[in-house]
Amino acid sequence: MMNKKRLLTMIMLVFMVAAALGMTATAEAKKKKQKVLSLSKAEITLSQTAYTYNGKARKPAVTVRLNGKKLKKGKAYKVKYSNNKKVGKARVTITAKNKKRYKGKKSKTFQINKAGRTLIPGRSSYSAVEGDGAFNITAKPSKGGGTISYSCSTTNVIKVSKTGKVTVVKRGSAKVKIVVSATASYKSASVTVPVTINKKPIRKVNTADSIRNFNYQLPQYSCETKKLTDFSWRIVDKYTIPGLAPTADDDLTKGYIQCNNLCPQGLTFAGDYVLTTAYCMDGVHTSCVFIYNKESGNYLNTLVLKEKSHVGGITFDGSNVWICHANRTSLQRIPYTALKQYASGSKKCVNYQPEELKLPDGDGYHSISNKPSAIAYNPNDGHLWVTEFIAEKKNGKTTEKPVMGAYEYKNNKLQAVTTYLNTIEEDYLGIKTEDVQGSNTQTDVASGAAVTAVLTKRDFSVGQETLTLQTGDLLVRLGDSDISSKADLETALEKYAAGDKVALTVLRQEAGTVRRLEGKMSLGERKTNAVTRPIPYYVQGVAFMENGKTIFSRSYGRNTTKDRYISELMVYDATWDDNISYTWEASLAVILPPMAEEVEIIGSEVYILFESAAMTYLQGTDGSGQSECPIDKIVAVDLQLG
Repeated sequence: MMNKKRLLTMIMLVFMVAAALGMTATAEAKKKKQKVLSLSKAEITLSQTAYTYNGKARKPAVTVRLNGKKLKKGKAYKVKYSNNKKVGKARVTITAKNKKRYKGKKSKTFQINKAGRTLIPGRSSYSAVEGDGAFNITAKPSKGGGTISYSCSTTNVIKVSKTGKVTVVKRGSAKVKIVVSATASYKSASVTVPVTINKKPIRKVNTADSIRNFNYQLPQYSCETKKLTDFSWRIVDKYTIPGLAPTADDDLTKGYIQCNNLCPQGLTFAGDYVLTTAYCMDGVHTSCVFIYNKESGNYLNTLVLKEKSHVGGITFDGSNVWICHANRTSLQRIPYTALKQYASGSKKCVNYQPEELKLPDGDGYHSISNKPSAIAYNPNDGHLWVTEFIAEKKNGKTTEKPVMGAYEYKNNKLQAVTTYLNTIEEDYLGIKTEDVQGSNTQTDVASGAAVTAVLTKRDFSVGQETLTLQTGDLLVRLGDSDISSKADLETALEKYAAGDKVALTVLRQEAGTVRRLEGKMSLGERKTNAVTRPIPYYVQGVAFMENGKTIFSRSYGRNTTKDRYISELMVYDATWDDNISYTWEASLAVILPPMAEEVEIIGSEVYILFESAAMTYLQGTDGSGQSECPIDKIVAVDLQLG
């Protein structure tokens, strides 16, 4: 019989196994009966429910809870955003990912609101002169687009069109309200700018009296110094500059000018024409070029440019007119053929439209290295020379030394004129040489270019050897040219460009014998620098005489009571060989009445344009005083320079 204790143990094991099997079955049953949960009953929370439009997709963080339990993104569900970039209702949608556990989807919306912005006027305030022609007020939104409209309730001072065109009625103050409409993404915005219409100055101008009565003070220069009245001078009556005090009203009525506050700047003779430039001192009208018949002096037309810039010097190179815009580092080109076209027709302001001309250089602007103030074509070297106005500091010191740079127009491009810093042999071969004359026999020293100094060591491949030139080496052949002198070497090198590999034959003394080295060398780069000339401070104009003399006009300040006041012509003698190390000294200074601008050489005379009769300077409406002895005509003086 089975032991009683053993039987009891076996019975207990059976019960335990049965219990275990029952529990497993129950678990499996429960598992089979577990429900798939629907996300439609989930609670969705967003990290942010409202945004401001910024042009980018908005994606708030999503938290999902179901039956109080936080679900894991990527395991229980996935997220999709829609309409979440533009203004309006955006949507977040969660969709079940674990299909055995979850099903369905649910969405929640959030808001993207229009963004605020500002409206930026072209100027913080505007001013004009009573009697001026119409001008435009401009503004642009800081972001986005929208329709911009303009309005003004003070119609007895100015009238403003919806597009911002201002018509002057009479002297006074007004405010223009500018509004940009709301768009799909941005709110509307508005700004108000003040407009002041000043009284037109009334002051008589007598150029002859101004020249005679001016109190000329002769400064202590190292060169000879004289007064304008020490020379033969005359008023060039046949050219009347539009827009200045004596003729401004009549010019505006006739349509010669669009502004009663013009400031003359540049002067040049161009073929059949005389040209002067002027800019609006209120900054509301675009700059212009006045065209006159050179022979008769008759006014022909006003060429209205597109920029409200401080237009400056002007010159003619025989084919093109070049204009300085002091607010940008570029020159504007107007072909002479275009000038003739715009000079014809009825006398009036004519808008210059370069796009109609199909210029080979696009809009006619060419970049330069400085902000141009004055410009002149030099017949001695065929270059355009450009100056930048630089004022000397009160303590007599400045970190910037004024220079003028040379430019040339080739292949529809304006390029800075450059010169080589070293000789061709120094740059290409890295050496200096001198002539050696011999009998060219095997028993005597040959003729050639002997190396006197090695400036830069460059590889010279002779068979398997890599050598360098040495002091004492004699160059007797380069490429296909025999070398008998330094001049021969330079001529031979002119055939090649930097980087070329050229054959080179060198005689070298070694251990009492002459070794003939035939190899090849890669030529180095040529070092160049822009051609410039030092100039005085305060230069307003420049002109060149065919005898090599250069004349600068210099001015600063409108009356002699001001610090650093100056107005004069400075004459320099020069050679024109593109030698950038050339220095020069003034040989003559001629003291002038205030505010001399650009100058031009016509025969033996220097023609001088003044800005002292411009309305602002004449009346001193800017608070800086009136100009002394104003001049409203071109003045010609014979300096007897030969």
